[in-house]
Amino acid sequence: MKEIIMGYQGEMSLKGLNRNQFEAAMMKILRYRLKTVGKFKVYCTQSTFYMEPEEEDVDMDLAFERVSKVFGLAALSRAVVCEKDFDTICQTAEDYLGSALHGIRTFKVEARRADKTYPMTSPELMRELGAYLLGKHNYLKVDVHNPQFKVIVEIRDYGAYIHGPKIPGEGGLPVGTSGRALNMLSGGIDTALERLFGQERDQAVVQMNLNAKNYNLAAEPMSNVYGALYSTLATDDPNQRKSMRYIGSSIGRIFYLMDKAERFEADKCSGRYNVFVVNDLMGQASAVENARRQALAAANDLMRVYSMLDVKLNRSLLDNIMLLGLHHAVEPLEVGAEQENWEIP
Repeated sequence: MKEIIMGYQGEMSLKGLNRNQFEAAMMKILRYRLKTVGKFKVYCTQSTFYMEPEEEDVDMDLAFERVSKVFGLAALSRAVVCEKDFDTICQTAEDYLGSALHGIRTFKVEARRADKTYPMTSPELMRELGAYLLGKHNYLKVDVHNPQFKVIVEIRDYGAYIHGPKIPGEGGLPVGTSGRALNMLSGGIDTALERLFGQERDQAVVQMNLNAKNYNLAAEPMSNVYGALYSTLATDDPNQRKSMRYIGSSIGRIFYLMDKAERFEADKCSGRYNVFVVNDLMGQASAVENARRQALAAANDLMRVYSMLDVKLNRSLLDNIMLLGLHHAVEPLEVGAEQENWEIP
């Protein structure tokens, strides 16, 4: 039996005349991922990527693991290919998947006939192959709604492909083929970074093994991400870029502390890492006050740096975002809290 890996397109199949560019990028990535595993023939047809080993001693477990983490594939499966002859299909299905049918009670056969010249219809193929497998495993029952295992047969142009259930892939599009994204500023710096904030919220868990109680280390991953993002908004002047990185890092630290303070009770109940919880603060109100004071200190530092920036365009708009937006984001952390003086220009 010749075992191969099949990767199924998802969003990529909706592309138009430029679809071949996405497929070419995907095949290049797959070849790169498989290069250290062994020699593979990678090609695409009928909205499916085929990865066929050209050597006998290829580690297919490792190969499948490598490609299963590639963006752009909606699903994957390990399959064997045989001639489009019904008796051959039955024997191949039993040889390849027979061991998987041991220890279960129910199964189902699915058939897809992309090659319409094949003499049997899909329902006929499912019925007859199911009957053959029942004859080999008389303890099994057919359950078309909730089977414990699926035997899938795909009749394609170049052969019959037999495999078990598909494994979900990462989806999306191949790395390097998507355009850049822009998030719109709408009244405050908090909404501008909402999506990035949601994605990076839990990165501080990495710091747990380094120093769980250190606020700076806990906030460092998000602080670095925001710093890198803001540095791209500066001019080519190294000093301007350094200042923008510092502003972004400070905002990342503020947002991290505010978020963790607000999630104090939820994280404490669920056992999730929270820098305020591991510092043994007495309740959410105490965490919020601690976060507010640290956030105000960071805000005052970044405002001093912001005042030194040489902003030539839209200064009043940026002032509104930086001063009013950030002030509004930090101050309401605790209702009735004592108002702090901002050291703003």
